[in-house]
Amino acid sequence: MQEGKYTIVTDRWQKFTDVCLDQKILDFLALYADEFLVHGVDVEGKKLGIDEELVTLLGRHSPVCYGSARLEGSPPFSGQGPLWSCLGSVAMCWSPHPTPTVSIIPATYAGGVTVMSDLETIKVAGMERVDVTVGSALDIFGGNLAYKDVVAWHTQQEALAV
Repeated sequence: MQEGKYTIVTDRWQKFTDVCLDQKILDFLALYADEFLVHGVDVEGKKLGIDEELVTLLGRHSPVCYGSARLEGSPPFSGQGPLWSCLGSVAMCWSPHPTPTVSIIPATYAGGVTVMSDLETIKVAGMERVDVTVGSALDIFGGNLAYKDVVAWHTQQEALAV
């Protein structure tokens, strides 16, 4: 976070842009993306907890996509290649939809997951609109969070959604 705003960063999270993550920029990027992968780099890899404010922002402002309205062409920040960003990254997929569809652009949050309750916090703070990815905190990568417990939690969430 820079000056109280989530600033999109590039070049291995070292170069700050003048673009802040908000509803306007998410709506704009949704014209070019099928989903967002957003890293909370302030907490990434530290195993000190998630950036709940960032998760809330994603849940509140994940845009609705009207598939036929997507634009073809180059990325919105040409010259920079894919936009690896948002105190982490916004993963871009360049695939316009030929038929009209209406859907929420999926947003996946990464960074700081340490304990099982972080998964529930992301679910609530993200208004059940934000997915999560867990990395170095997993026991299979040397962390303390049991992979089997994360899989069981995910399976339970899928069953509740039906």
